[in-house]
Amino acid sequence: MLAVVMAINAAGVSASGRLGAWMTWGQILSMFVLGGLGLARIVADPGRLRLLEPFPHPASLAVLTTMGIIYVAFQGYVVISQAGDESIDPRRSLPRAILRTALLAGVGCLLAAVALLAAVSPADLGSAVTPARWAAWVDRVGGPDTVLAVAIARLAPRLGPVLLAVTVFGGAAAALNAVLFSAARALYAMGRDRTLPEALARVSRRRRSPWVAIVGTGTLMAALAILVPTMTDMVALTSVMFLCLLLIVNLSCLRLRRRHGDELSYGFVMPLFPLVPILAILGNAVLLVCVARAEPLATATGAACILVGGLVYRLYGRQHVATSRDEIISFRDTAPAAKTGFRILLPVATPDEALERIMPTMRLAEAFQAQVELLHMVSIPDQVPLADAGRYLDVGREAMTEATLYLRSRFTFHESIRYCRTPARGILSAAREHQTDLLILGWRGRTSRTDVLFGTTLDPILEQAPCDTIVLRGCNQRSYRRVLVPFTDGPDGHLALRLAGLLADPAEGRIRVLTVVPPGQAAPVLDAAVDRQADALALPRDRVTTEMRVSRDLFGALAEASAEADLVIVGATRSRGVSRLALRPPAEVLSQRFTGALIMVRAAGPMASWLNRWL
Repeated sequence: MLAVVMAINAAGVSASGRLGAWMTWGQILSMFVLGGLGLARIVADPGRLRLLEPFPHPASLAVLTTMGIIYVAFQGYVVISQAGDESIDPRRSLPRAILRTALLAGVGCLLAAVALLAAVSPADLGSAVTPARWAAWVDRVGGPDTVLAVAIARLAPRLGPVLLAVTVFGGAAAALNAVLFSAARALYAMGRDRTLPEALARVSRRRRSPWVAIVGTGTLMAALAILVPTMTDMVALTSVMFLCLLLIVNLSCLRLRRRHGDELSYGFVMPLFPLVPILAILGNAVLLVCVARAEPLATATGAACILVGGLVYRLYGRQHVATSRDEIISFRDTAPAAKTGFRILLPVATPDEALERIMPTMRLAEAFQAQVELLHMVSIPDQVPLADAGRYLDVGREAMTEATLYLRSRFTFHESIRYCRTPARGILSAAREHQTDLLILGWRGRTSRTDVLFGTTLDPILEQAPCDTIVLRGCNQRSYRRVLVPFTDGPDGHLALRLAGLLADPAEGRIRVLTVVPPGQAAPVLDAAVDRQADALALPRDRVTTEMRVSRDLFGALAEASAEADLVIVGATRSRGVSRLALRPPAEVLSQRFTGALIMVRAAGPMASWLNRWL
């Protein structure tokens, strides 16, 4: 059967599609016929419903183990998605196919299950009732007197052999064709992208089918059929592989949406993100544990296959993979020094931006005894090919040179010029790779767009940065005499206090810590909060004053207080989506009402920092 299916797949996608359609429809019709016969038997003899008792408890490990072992029945999700390259209008058709398949297959399987339970009692399995010419084959496939064979013989004594053949052969052939088709396309795609040898991407000139990938897939499947001892082991192994695969798919979904955000053009957006993939990951993990208890050898073999795949990617695919237009590419990357302490990442775009940010960066680098990483993300229009990127490097090189003049004699620093279609993703990637402790960015002021707060680059960085982040506007001095900190008792407020102490003039600088509360609302104890940060302030405690104002106009009170300061340090927003735009943060309002030096800070907690680094 495998040889026949390989030949049909080699003939082209149209032939394999027609074969798959006929076999699948035969299987579906046989399932519904079987289910209809079972329902008719229950209507004629309602007492057979007692065969459902005692029904296992839904939390029973037996139910969960069975769910894991028969997971292979839902492999259609993978088959459909891997056919995307050869389908018409995949953004519209693939989601519909997946959802309709789940509904159709689920209803059909439930009907067939009811029919089996209605037709066969446990006592029936002790006697052979199948026709003699089918008995030997049924025994070989599923053990003595399988439930399926006994049920079909009881429900349809005359047509039983035909119905059994259509159900089993149709289901097996359809599954074999679908797995061969999708796995061959996966091998072809990996050969095309060079994560596996490029020979796998060869296509027949006449039939336009990936014949090398089909032969390779068929050979692997034949080896499994010969080496795996029983059908039960084969089913368990395949289900373990699909459980692992979909667990990895959901992990990748989290990472993809986190890193690429709105860059991609989606056809179907997963609802309730990230709840759905998290629940799927937990569900797959539970089923894997249950299957491992019942089928330890299959689980170990499946895990070994996943590990082998990971090693092949690490040792071969990662070095040979073809570069896409969405990759992050380094044009110049001096060897970074080994990280021995605090590390600051400073992205610069133009010489003017470099000069504006270099003074506060030097002050902070001195205070933290930090290594400084200079980064320039090359801005290339979408319509310009990557081969022409060199024409857009001059401004970045000039900015790097300008910053280097200040840093060269006093700090350990590293230079990197990179290309990425989306600067925010490139900066976040550099922060993760360089194990950055503090990210320093610049801001030109309020954006004209209504769907973002601080800009298309700043918004995703403030939400996803794996480290503490500060955003400078108009900060071209090393130190300041009058620093205002609108305080909230949280990570952002504590980071703002610490930065205020570092950037205030050591001889004459003063810090004013202010909180504004509506009438009747409890206020944080400012003196206690400042005392907890006293060791990190780098200023005598008597030069730090606290003030609480009671006002319904939060923004007006902050704007009035900021008029007396030459630097304001305020926490950046941490919320997302509609609420972020509906509840305007103080930093966004102060940027309009205060024209002096402004710093927004966003502190990354330990858990959030770890998650953002990994995701």
